[in-house]
Amino acid sequence: MKPVTSITMRDNIVVVTIDRLPNVAGTMAKVFRVLADDGINVDMISSLLPAASEIGVSFSVEGDEVTKLMGVTRKVQSIFPGAAVHVNSGNAKLVLGGHMAETVGVGARAFACLGAAEIEIRLITTSENEISIVVDEGNADSAAEALSKEFECGQV
Repeated sequence: MKPVTSITMRDNIVVVTIDRLPNVAGTMAKVFRVLADDGINVDMISSLLPAASEIGVSFSVEGDEVTKLMGVTRKVQSIFPGAAVHVNSGNAKLVLGGHMAETVGVGARAFACLGAAEIEIRLITTSENEISIVVDEGNADSAAEALSKEFECGQV
């Protein structure tokens, strides 16, 4: 059974990274409560490794959320004055779907494939049956083509 059976792509993805947050219980709840209260639909979430007293988080949203997002980032910075917010637009999300839970090394193959194609990865999340990878929108077609060849599957 093939570990990757489909690759889908979505354009207009924004990646937000908030770092220098206090590494204490409840910090993430406060950050994501502000986002939820302003109606921002968050897709991928990946926390950054805590460094002593600080932690960070990256997440993705649809590009049409950018206007609302600017107000929300100011609210987060008012709650956490030392926080640094980085917003990166112009991205695409590739989702590799299939039967990965039974196969070792699918992520390693995908990341090596993108590295060989000199495509920078901006955000990654995984589940048992999916690997979601955010890349620059300008490289999305090349990334999808390279991954399709690597895993011998088509794009949806």
